[in-house]
Formats: sequence, structure tokens, C-alpha cells
Amino acid sequence: MKEQLEIYADVQEVYDFTQEWNKGQSGRQLSLNMGFYNETFEKVSYFNQIIAKVPSNNTKLGTINLETMTIKKQLTEMPLQIMNSIRHNVTQTMDNETQKLKEAEACKFFQQIICGVEYLH
Repeated sequence: MKEQLEIYADVQEVYDFTQEWNKGQSGRQLSLNMGFYNETFEKVSYFNQIIAKVPSNNTKLGTINLETMTIKKQLTEMPLQIMNSIRHNVTQTMDNETQKLKEAEACKFFQQIICGVEYLH
């Protein structure tokens, strides 16, 4: 019975990390610190190992019947939330940088037009 309960010892860490991530990362742009993302990917991989140990069906612990399908489903979605957040942040950062480049190119283009008009006068 003790071995069966040990499976759930790290589940709280998955939940806590996801909650902190959602509070701290929503709407944030891509960090330039790739070490941060490498650590996060390693953490997500570790969490997936924890989640894989949680049984998909009910578990009987002595006289207690433990329903684990719901918790397994919720836990499986948590690392996906983190990865989707990173994906969103990367996409948003790329869009912002693309817009900045377009604006810079437009300014350069109009500056060339202005210089050409001045040359003609």
C-alpha cells in the first residue's frame, strides 16, 4: 500500500508548478534567456514521467477505492498548458519583432522618397 501511495507524492509539485507558471507567464514575451526554457522543458519532461506513473483506472488501497482517471486527465493537461504558453509567447514575440522590422523598413523607404524629392528640387 505504501508503494502505491508513493506514486502520488510528486503530483502536488506538478500542480504547484503549473499554477505558478500560469500566474507568472501569461502574456509575457519570449525570454532571451534560453537556459530558462531548457530548465522548463526538463521540468515538463520530469512531470510527464510522474504523470505516467499515475494509473489510468481506479486503484484499490486496502478498503479504499481511489478514482484516478480524473486526476490523470487533469495532470496530463498541465504540461500541455505550459508548452502552449511558451508557444504563444514565442509566436507573439516573433509577430512583434516582425512588426518592428516592417516599421523600420517603411521608415527607411519613406526616407529614401524624401531624399529623392529633395534631390529633384
